[in-house]
Amino acid sequence: MHWFWFLIVLNSVALAVLLWRVLSLRRLALTLQQEVEQLRLAPHDAAPDVVRMLGRGGRPVIALDILNPMELASRQSWFADTFGSMAAPALRKVVYDRAVKIIRQELIKHGVRAQVSIHRVA
Repeated sequence: MHWFWFLIVLNSVALAVLLWRVLSLRRLALTLQQEVEQLRLAPHDAAPDVVRMLGRGGRPVIALDILNPMELASRQSWFADTFGSMAAPALRKVVYDRAVKIIRQELIKHGVRAQVSIHRVA
């Protein structure tokens, strides 16, 4: 009979710990959601200095700035969704590298010969 009460107490403690963890994760999710909304409303960085990056020459250049890299990463991976705030620079790099790969593949499909590269603006 003592085992029965021991298991009841043990299950109650486990349930309490899980409930506490769920509530703390909910608070964290709400905080992160508020931060995302603030970032969404913030003005975006100025356009990169293309002349400084590519030199003079008059050739046209297409610039691409991914405005929601963390959202894209979190859609693709539970890891990014869960640990995105701790590994943000690494996840941004993965998103940009993947974007370059997709752009290259699509341009090749259409017979376009292009140099696709990532330039980091200071």
